[in-house]
Amino acid sequence: ANVDAAVGTTAPLLSEAGVERWLLDINRELGRGSEYRAAKAALESSGGRQLTMQDFIKIYLSELDAGKLWGVAHDLWATSCAEGCLPDDAAELGTFCARFDRIYFTPTTLVLQAVRHPSKSSTGQSVPRSSM
Repeated sequence: ANVDAAVGTTAPLLSEAGVERWLLDINRELGRGSEYRAAKAALESSGGRQLTMQDFIKIYLSELDAGKLWGVAHDLWATSCAEGCLPDDAAELGTFCARFDRIYFTPTTLVLQAVRHPSKSSTGQSVPRSSM
């Protein structure tokens, strides 16, 4: 299918069951993720039980506008749609950098092995310790 031709269409793209499968593929459970919230809102606003190509593209444009390049890349890989859309080598996308102030986990699903404080930045310079 030609995506460029389908962008403006309001023809159904995913049924309600298809939306659930897509959300399970990308988020591993229903009820979590910004894609879930956006899909739910799109379904509710249309009163329908299907997402259109326009809805689907709007969801991912919103993800990109929020700076979630790696999330979109993950979704493409998780749904086996990355071929031809992303470079074969993820390094070509650039390094994902983020700061996590806190990471929460439960002992039933994860086991903390270690906490490592960084001693050098990516440029080899000493990383200043926080006063907190």
